[in-house]
Amino acid sequence: MLIPAAIIRFLVGEQGAATSLLDWDQIATFEFRYPSLLPVDSAGNYIPGPCLDIVIMDGANPHFIRAAGDCVCSCCRRPYREHPMWHGSKSWQDEPWLHELCNGLLVKL
Repeated sequence: MLIPAAIIRFLVGEQGAATSLLDWDQIATFEFRYPSLLPVDSAGNYIPGPCLDIVIMDGANPHFIRAAGDCVCSCCRRPYREHPMWHGSKSWQDEPWLHELCNGLLVKL
């Protein structure tokens, strides 16, 4: 399924690590392949580099994946453990427990 870039840009907003890595001038559409949105140019070619992953939030309960800290981010090629902590949810010790990758995906290491 192809989704116009303008719709995705409106939904994700102008802020955040994921949107700053995208070259919006080149992107015509996104191909939806759950859980990812892959950028496509006006000729129908995939644009190499970052993509967007869908993260579903159910109120205060974030949806996340579990992974090893040595896994490599598809956007910046750094290990997951080097990404910033996400402060949208805290542990019982009032500390963040999820890392946020460049594409917005939340990861429990």
